Amino acid sequence: MSELHTVYRNVRQCFRTQMGKICASLFVMIVCLSAVSSVILSPLVFGSGSGAMLVLPVLIAEICLSGIFLYGLFFLFSRLYRGERAILGNLFAGFRVWPQAAGATLMMYVTMFAWLCVFSVPVSLAIMRWPSLFVIQTENGEPALNMDLALLVSAGLVAASYVCMSLRYAFVYLYMQAHAEVSVFASLRKAAELLRGFRLKLLLFCLRCCGMWLALAAVCAAAAAFLSDASGAANTVLRYAASSCMSVSAYLGAANIVLAVTGFYDWRTGTLSSEPPAAEQPAPLLPPAPETPAPEERGAQERADG
Repeated sequence: MSELHTVYRNVRQCFRTQMGKICASLFVMIVCLSAVSSVILSPLVFGSGSGAMLVLPVLIAEICLSGIFLYGLFFLFSRLYRGERAILGNLFAGFRVWPQAAGATLMMYVTMFAWLCVFSVPVSLAIMRWPSLFVIQTENGEPALNMDLALLVSAGLVAASYVCMSLRYAFVYLYMQAHAEVSVFASLRKAAELLRGFRLKLLLFCLRCCGMWLALAAVCAAAAAFLSDASGAANTVLRYAASSCMSVSAYLGAANIVLAVTGFYDWRTGTLSSEPPAAEQPAPLLPPAPETPAPEERGAQERADG
């Protein structure tokens, strides 16, 4: 049996045995992020003329907040995967080291922006070479931008940039937790070195672990889009059900990705366990009583002592 197959087995075992804590931690994180984000975004929503000046600070605050919670999520899920004691309070571990967690996340998003600029070059060349693909004629005969294609291309560029950034720095939070004395820049460099030559393998491994959930999310998204223009109470209920199923499947797929990255990190650092993580067992209330020897054994021992 290959080592990566052992990692895959451990990921599946952890996801099954720790499903309750995984779902509870995701719910708590979503609620906390939504509550804090509403406070951070309130100046843009209720601000007056200075709202445009607050876009960049609010965006930076949102990125830092997401990084702090991601640090805590990796901390909690890594303990679940390794069979260590884990509580929901571990989800807020990133606030203890919030400067490092926020700084590392900001640096990762700078890398993502660089990849976005790189991927935008061929798209710009394609627009210059084939402008008819991105420009359509309106009913009045005036040219207009093909918004559907523009949104699709923009989403593809952002997704590709995020995947490239994630594959390069997937181990950052785990490395920072294992080496708290290392600086942020050194953690980014070391984490990237651990994945050098293994990024495609990590991508395929993550798809193997979460492929079912991502496929289910894609099917639900297609169903919700198909029912978006339909009328009637039944179609409305089905549309909301499909949207809810899509969100749940996407979050469970993300949980599998975090567990897969943790297992892959342990494999790369040589700390892979051959046994799947087991559920925590309660400690016994009383110590076990010592075994009493049988009468025959006790009599033979007394004769030998005599």
